[in-house]
Amino acid sequence: MTKTADMNAQEVIRLLTIANDDLPSVEYRCEMLKREVNSLEGSIKNSTMIVQELSDQISYSHDILDSNRSSCQEEKRQIHELHHKKMKLESLVNDFQNDNEEYVKFTKTVEEKIIGILSNAKVLL
Repeated sequence: MTKTADMNAQEVIRLLTIANDDLPSVEYRCEMLKREVNSLEGSIKNSTMIVQELSDQISYSHDILDSNRSSCQEEKRQIHELHHKKMKLESLVNDFQNDNEEYVKFTKTVEEKIIGILSNAKVLL
């Protein structure tokens, strides 16, 4: 065993001195260290699983964020398009109201009818 471990005579003597003086405590310490190694290896496996789970959640969150960004950009584009259409329609309505004689006549007729109805108390009752 000493040849396999590549130990010289002085190391063997030192080992035997330690073993003879304190073998039970060395064995106990060795067992405790083995248990601690096993526990740490278990903790490493657990930590690795947690890191993988968190990495998966981050990836999923990035996908959702990208999807939400795309949706937001599409909605902004649609809002801009609707605003542009609204401006065109408002301009068309204003042009129609200001330049159309029939619209002006219609508006005046409606106003006259409303004033006539409101001024006639019997019709209101």
